Amino acid sequence: MERITDNMFVGVGLETTDIGAGNATSAYLNMGTYDSACFIVTIGAAWNASDTLDTCKLVQATDAIGTGVKDISGKTVTANDPSASGEVYTLECKASDLDLANGYDHVACYVAEVTGTGVDDVTIIKIGHNARKKYANMLGATARG
Repeated sequence: MERITDNMFVGVGLETTDIGAGNATSAYLNMGTYDSACFIVTIGAAWNASDTLDTCKLVQATDAIGTGVKDISGKTVTANDPSASGEVYTLECKASDLDLANGYDHVACYVAEVTGTGVDDVTIIKIGHNARKKYANMLGATARG
């Protein structure tokens, strides 16, 4: 029986990180392997309620280390004013949203909090969906059974 996870990858894009008065970029996902991607950004228990998540967007690059990084048009979450921990934002894209003609085939999520006054924790989960090659759960993302 084919499992949902046979056709996708779920992994940690960014372990819980304090971005107070700073920024962070998740690990990149190779879109040559998937038709679409989703990044789930969660606001951690340590978030100063007076701070804002100033930037939350998808970026593209030509490799997994972020070479030539640039924005993906229209893939930004707006009105990012988390009032409490546990808030969740999702950003999605298709491989066709990337500048494939110029070699941009990796995607990541970039978050920034410019004027932080305390600890502002975020965590990012990355999901590659509709794998071009069925993985039969070989990545071990979930237990079989």
